[in-house]
Amino acid sequence: MVLALLACADPPAVEPATPPPPPPTQPDIVLVLLDGLRADLPGEEFDHALTAKIGASPAFSAKSACVQSVHPYLSLGSILTGRYPSAIPLCSLPTPETDPESLWCTRIPDAVPTLPEVLGIYGYDTALVAAPPTSREKGLLASEFGDAPGVNGGLSEAVDTALSWWKAHAGALRFLVLTEEILPLVAPRVGPPGSAAPEVLAEQAHTAYGNVVAEAGVQVGRLVAETGPGTWVFVTSGHGANLGETTGTASLPVYAVHRDVLLERTLIVPLHVYGPSAPAALPAVTPLVDLAPTIAHLAGVLPPAGLAGNDLFADPPADPACYAEFRSEEHTS
Repeated sequence: MVLALLACADPPAVEPATPPPPPPTQPDIVLVLLDGLRADLPGEEFDHALTAKIGASPAFSAKSACVQSVHPYLSLGSILTGRYPSAIPLCSLPTPETDPESLWCTRIPDAVPTLPEVLGIYGYDTALVAAPPTSREKGLLASEFGDAPGVNGGLSEAVDTALSWWKAHAGALRFLVLTEEILPLVAPRVGPPGSAAPEVLAEQAHTAYGNVVAEAGVQVGRLVAETGPGTWVFVTSGHGANLGETTGTASLPVYAVHRDVLLERTLIVPLHVYGPSAPAALPAVTPLVDLAPTIAHLAGVLPPAGLAGNDLFADPPADPACYAEFRSEEHTS
């Protein structure tokens, strides 16, 4: 005897397949170098004026950021490669009377990858916008970028140029570097050595410097506002500045405004980062060679091997230190 039981029932529900997580969104990134900013006193008051004029609140700040050279060309090369100048190797810019190719180390070697090159491999459009008077030396680095639009005016025109490029590349991943050397804007407002008492020259330097930094803050504020809230914007400096302080060499006339000595006030610069988040902690000293691995991390790209710096979003080094080089055609120290 066979007994068959038949039943009608709905088939068991099939759970829909879980879609794979979307790939992480790669952000747009801007690096602003206002070469000549200071982070120590009296620079803190001017640094506050800079951030106040920018308007937006940074996600995080490292006021003890450390440059790896007081030369703006070498400093930018170090930042773009994540290496110290002597490890690139990159040496001082030749004089206008010198053939730029006469020194073998005036350009980053092809074998050394740079941040714009790496980001370009991962689909980023890249651009370098350099305001005079540093556009000639920064131009030696233009080949590292996809674009290097020319600028004839000051920072205001440079920001206009940068924003025009930014809008023209809307819809693409963007990495933009904007640079200006602010000390040549300060120096003409200060008398030459011996034209007044040192304290008078120092006061002139501080006043002129404060005005220039405030003006720069307004322009950087435009850039931060118009590049969008999801963009990472790094604002720092390729070197600090001497503003009328004596160097202990009374027999040697020294201009009140300069950068050509390795001192704390020429090496320690501010670093303000505008973006969606902040690291859990920052080291006591933040070398600017940390920017390359940090930006690579934020962009979700694999950084090149051999970088000297550390990702600021990883564990900070236990014993951070500031290492800087002074290089010229004549000597290295």
